[in-house]
Amino acid sequence: MTPGKEPESGNGRTPISRTGEGPSGPVAVVTGANRGIGRALAGALGERGYHLVLLCRTEAKGRDTARELERETTANGVDWLAADLEDPEAVRRAAEDAARRFPRIHLLVNNAGLVSRRYRETATGVEATLAVNHLAQVRFTLPLLPSLRAGALEDGEVRIINVSSGAHARRFNPGTFDGPRGFSPGKAYAQSKLLNLLFTFDLAPRLEALGIRVNAVHPGLVNTHLLRTFLPGGLLAKPLSALVGMVSQTPEEGARTPLFAATDPGLRGVSGRYFRKGREAEPAPVARDPATRDAARRWTAGLTGIDWGEAPRMATGEGGVE
Repeated sequence: MTPGKEPESGNGRTPISRTGEGPSGPVAVVTGANRGIGRALAGALGERGYHLVLLCRTEAKGRDTARELERETTANGVDWLAADLEDPEAVRRAAEDAARRFPRIHLLVNNAGLVSRRYRETATGVEATLAVNHLAQVRFTLPLLPSLRAGALEDGEVRIINVSSGAHARRFNPGTFDGPRGFSPGKAYAQSKLLNLLFTFDLAPRLEALGIRVNAVHPGLVNTHLLRTFLPGGLLAKPLSALVGMVSQTPEEGARTPLFAATDPGLRGVSGRYFRKGREAEPAPVARDPATRDAARRWTAGLTGIDWGEAPRMATGEGGVE
């Protein structure tokens, strides 16, 4: 390692964390927490007394964001995890570390997302949008189920919130991620957001009896780095960026619907729903289709070795994640 340079992988905690005593408030895990909607949401959850666990891409981002939230909010503690979501092993290690350090988790918000302007494969040969937006979400969520189950036993119920998009695809087409010939960044993103919904609606009834509620949200058009990735470069970049700034929401505004789904007491007992603009909405019919949900589950299991149909057994400690 270069002298004076901290490693860019690994997990850690800020001084505010209680060593030996464990979190003093409910634990909220937020992915993609160092900027955009995730950062705004983490701040809002901190003000509501949660002990924050931030999943960020690098150690530096996690440490710096945790320190900022420690100063800016009244959170009961701020911890961080580092994982490159394109790397299955890094996701596995982060999930295992979170489950070990936090035996009771009360809220998980899967917010992290990616748009890739060109076809790009990860080191394991998977298209990057698919790897980050869907496969990492499955890989990170399933190992946390025992901690979420423990949180539900403590408080009656816990919530998983998956951040999807109103731009989700209207039919399931896994061939969208094949490439590079004919690859479309917009179509890959839309397909990944449909997969978020299929995962949500298939997982929700499986975990309902265990007190784990699973819902999805569309945060709206938000002026974030992810949205700006969609914009073309060149001469149009500046005027289009200005236009986006005028018509889009701030990250704080975009965090309102995820925050509503995560914390509103009126949603107690509600699971398997989709929310936008702070109210329940209906996604494209394909997202509710049982046959499509089953096809997506089997296809995902083929890529990850993880079958979320086994989620109830995983949550109660009867089955593990490979």
